[in-house]
Amino acid sequence: MVAAAHPLAARAGAEMLELGGNAVDAAVAAAFALAVVEPTMSGLGGRTQILIRLEDGTHVGIDGTTQAPADYDPDTAPAADYGYGVVGVPGTPAALFKAHAEYGTLPRSTILAEAIRLAEDGYVVLPAEAARRGAVADQLAEFEGSRTAFLDSDGAPHQAGALFRQPELARTLRTLEEGGVEAFYQGSLARTMAADIQAHGGHVTRESLASYQALESRVVTGDYR
Repeated sequence: MVAAAHPLAARAGAEMLELGGNAVDAAVAAAFALAVVEPTMSGLGGRTQILIRLEDGTHVGIDGTTQAPADYDPDTAPAADYGYGVVGVPGTPAALFKAHAEYGTLPRSTILAEAIRLAEDGYVVLPAEAARRGAVADQLAEFEGSRTAFLDSDGAPHQAGALFRQPELARTLRTLEEGGVEAFYQGSLARTMAADIQAHGGHVTRESLASYQALESRVVTGDYR
């Protein structure tokens, strides 16, 4: 069984099981698909924490928490709830690739295939996703990237039922397919992200991206009743 916050992400995970993959393959594929079909709640720029029960009954954890850049000073940083100034170093790609590398079985290209297809071919926007985009339409309009990706040419957010394509995200995912985690934190994607963030007053640098690592978590157990 695969459960996810969006039916297309759940389907992406289920396809991994049908291809002979394991639960980690399914979870990672579903997570990458979710970054495409539910961007208001998930995304490559976020954080991911993973708990895995192994076949022998032991549990392992992976901590892909978002990390503040080394030069970020909360005492002097401008107060803001969104925008370049509050962007941290993402943990999601590192955590997902770590889980897949250590516990998955299928090729990386197979894991990412459905997420790439959904970004390229598009998907129908669901009502809740459309409502969340509409609620922050004014904020999306402030930045070129979000304005281009998430608003129509007339500046309106996409409505429920609209076909939504993300060709630039598809290219990003193909870069991850080819280069893996290094492409995101050290390669071309890292260079592009750091340059854009620095140009707009943010704190993430190429050095802070390159130094990021998803860590093994200490799993806490206990008894209930």
